[in-house]
Amino acid sequence: MLFTWLGSTATAADGEPWGDHAHGLTATLPANVGRVIDPLDDAVLRIISPNGEDDYRISIEVKRNDRRSGIRKIVKTAMQGASFTAVDPELLGKQRFMKIEQRDAALVYYRHGDRYRKPWERVTGKAKPQPWMSGHAFVLMPPSETDNRAHLPSDRLLVMTLDVDAAQYERGRAAFESMLRSLRMQSPKAIALRRMERISASELWQSDMKFQDWLDACIPLQLFRIRQSDRDIGYMRIRQMPGEEMQLKGLRVVIESRVYWQDRIVDTLGKYFLSEDDMTEFWSSLVTERRRQHKKGERESVSWAETGLRSANQISVVRDGPTGKKTYNWAKPTQAYLPQAKLHLLGQMLK
Repeated sequence: MLFTWLGSTATAADGEPWGDHAHGLTATLPANVGRVIDPLDDAVLRIISPNGEDDYRISIEVKRNDRRSGIRKIVKTAMQGASFTAVDPELLGKQRFMKIEQRDAALVYYRHGDRYRKPWERVTGKAKPQPWMSGHAFVLMPPSETDNRAHLPSDRLLVMTLDVDAAQYERGRAAFESMLRSLRMQSPKAIALRRMERISASELWQSDMKFQDWLDACIPLQLFRIRQSDRDIGYMRIRQMPGEEMQLKGLRVVIESRVYWQDRIVDTLGKYFLSEDDMTEFWSSLVTERRRQHKKGERESVSWAETGLRSANQISVVRDGPTGKKTYNWAKPTQAYLPQAKLHLLGQMLK
């Protein structure tokens, strides 16, 4: 798989397995799809059709089912919502009820009115609006670890959504249903047990490491080509070295990358520092997406930025993007915490 960064995409290999350990989900992605990565997004996964054509998009979200609605009630509520949020949606056939991994599931498709594929097409007038379709799959997942009401429907709901041009409906639907059939779900209790085992192993491993071991593992310069099929679409440069910030000696990692994707250029710059006493770390990342050519009145570029600081056991993060700035504060995890700078040396340390 190619490297993926905020706001950028990367291509998945043919039939590549995908997994989200936090929710216990695995699935097989369609061939050569691109993944859209955005940490500010609530979706667990977003993909676009192969080769950047953007004919269809598929997303997976995990939601709370606090009302403990059954699958038929969930579908009914979703269909009522669709009639208010979309212009004259037309139901394609009947809703289908089924089992996915022995869990109740349902599938619904809609036909919608015309739309422009890209926002700027309305302004340029170079393209005509086209009809589009949507698909919605609902799956009642295994209940959360704290759920003690087994007689009620699960408190966790998976929502999988397809957005596809009408002309590519059959192609998008085939990819959507193939991915849905490949879906596998683990119970939160099994996930928690496996997580505790891994945390214990991680803490034991880290306790044997000295800071000098991390410095010795540094590679001063690494250069990578980013490829799609048989052509280069970008590069990445990684530098790891001893460093000093604010009169603190420690470990510094700098990552720079550029990816050419369709008519866009995506630049990423990440800087990470960890003090030798492990009490202070800070990091910054900046992602800028530019159009190679832009029309008058169009935004030339868009950027996302994140800065983070950990002082002892307190972490503060600021994220700034097109939708605004948000600040987050939390305590450092008490178990198996790995600083950002060390994270980028794991490849060497685990050889």
